[in-house]
Amino acid sequence: MADKVFCDPVYRHVVFDKASDSLLLDLIGCPEVQRLRRVRQLGVSSYTYHGAEHSRFGHALGACHLMTQALHALSRNQPELEITEQLRLAARCAALLHDLGHGPFSHLAERVCGFKHGEITRELILGDTQVNRVLSSGDEEFPDLVASLLRRDDSGYPFITDLLDSDLDVDRMDFLMRDAHYCGVSFGVYDYPRILHTMRVREFPQFQNQKHLVWLTKGEHSVEEFLYARFFMYWTVYYHKTTRGFESLFQAILSKAQELDAGGERAITPAVGSLLRKNVSAQDIAALDDNLVLAQIQAWRDNGEPTLADLSRRFLNREGLKPYGPIAPLRPDSFELIQQAKTLLEGEGFDPKYYLLANTRQTTAYEYYRPEEEMEEKTPQTSITLEDEQGNRYEIAHRLPGVEALGKESDQNIFYYAPREHAAQLEPIMSRLLS
Repeated sequence: MADKVFCDPVYRHVVFDKASDSLLLDLIGCPEVQRLRRVRQLGVSSYTYHGAEHSRFGHALGACHLMTQALHALSRNQPELEITEQLRLAARCAALLHDLGHGPFSHLAERVCGFKHGEITRELILGDTQVNRVLSSGDEEFPDLVASLLRRDDSGYPFITDLLDSDLDVDRMDFLMRDAHYCGVSFGVYDYPRILHTMRVREFPQFQNQKHLVWLTKGEHSVEEFLYARFFMYWTVYYHKTTRGFESLFQAILSKAQELDAGGERAITPAVGSLLRKNVSAQDIAALDDNLVLAQIQAWRDNGEPTLADLSRRFLNREGLKPYGPIAPLRPDSFELIQQAKTLLEGEGFDPKYYLLANTRQTTAYEYYRPEEEMEEKTPQTSITLEDEQGNRYEIAHRLPGVEALGKESDQNIFYYAPREHAAQLEPIMSRLLS
């Protein structure tokens, strides 16, 4: 039987055998998976990088493709693992479905509305869904196996869970390359075949002899390259000041809509209403996508309460608020200056709750284990372990100075956003805040 081939901008071709991969192809056809075509991978990043219109669907296919390659590499290099066909299929299904619970604009709605996409994903796998019916078609317990692989504390196969959720997993490996491609930047490029080729499974005596992933030292610089890609993508793409401004504006729109909805002042479509009222269920998420939320924002622009209408107009027309920053760290007099800015905006008729928006970011590219700082010891799933030819193991940051430097925490990086039409009045205050 012929193959089913998806043309992919990252891997050229993602191939499924129509006979042996029939269950995966049936999953791809499920409405819960097809919904991911209507959820943007990078939220509002297309306001900054116009090519970033790609969806969670493409990423799901990419993660599944990398899982297939990773399992093939492990079976070739370590046949003694004896990875069964059932486990292989479950791991590929888990990779395909790992983002099933993402809401509109991916992480953006999640931050405002208080749900966790991982929990929603497992509910969709185990609940009354077409995905569950496909997974259980040959074995009623198969959905439980797939769902368990997506939980670090619930997996009987830790090295498979490492491939799905760790500091170096198929999720991160795919989205770095995919996001870089669509954003038109080169930062996300790294030697992923080398990473897969030098990956091994080893027992960890200090963790009940669980089997986890390590990387041979001959591949250490490919792993290092991956971590640098992660660093540059976060600070150049994911945390770009323009993107952060539109994220804050989107959150302000939802917050204002929540306030009005709580007071019974504004009609909201049922699908979006569940999102705003923070009682969103897995079934609600399965019915939501970016298009529905955008349609609601368009309705608010045309018929909304004045503040909500204005915020919606700015968002839809890409008339973002002006950024001021980065500001790090805040000084004792910063709060007085921020209050002055709020007072100025109030005098111009703008509620500073929605028109003076703070966006704070603090991250490290790789948080390695530092016992001298009395950190909680990191597990193999939250660190990257290298192994030399003698079988000695190293936390990667303890072997490579560049990775150690990446692991140093940065100060909080804060941007404030305010209406551009009042930049002249705000500039004296904000310049003092930045100085």
